[in-house]
Amino acid sequence: MRQFKIQNSKFKILAFSRQGIISLTTVLIIGTIVMETALVGLAVAYLVGEQGAGVKMSYNASLTARSGFNDVLLKIERNKDYVLNPYTLTVGGYQADISGTKTALDSRFNQYVVNVIGTALDKQIKIIGTIVVDGFTGAIISESLQEVSVN
Repeated sequence: MRQFKIQNSKFKILAFSRQGIISLTTVLIIGTIVMETALVGLAVAYLVGEQGAGVKMSYNASLTARSGFNDVLLKIERNKDYVLNPYTLTVGGYQADISGTKTALDSRFNQYVVNVIGTALDKQIKIIGTIVVDGFTGAIISESLQEVSVN
């Protein structure tokens, strides 16, 4: 007796295509997970970088404001009767807007109240300093220097 093997070619094709569909789905799911992980990592890296840049700009604004205050100190040192008119000082590409008042405390002492706003890109730092000048000896005393919020 002869045995015949019946091969159904359609059945084999369907069986292989089912395995291919399962493989394709698995690859797509794994690829999507990898892509989402990469995008989340990129977003986190961007946000961490932005936060660091903001801190650096605040530091630069503070340094610019202090440079403006020191500039006023130098001008007063050179001229004890210096009249403080508002002006802008540029330091390393950043700006310090300087203003203030001069008040005679008595015949000997003059007091300067100096307001400086240091700006670095979108960050602003305001410094208010008080300077007392002795008219007889020429001594300059920096009484106070404080950082305040910018309104």
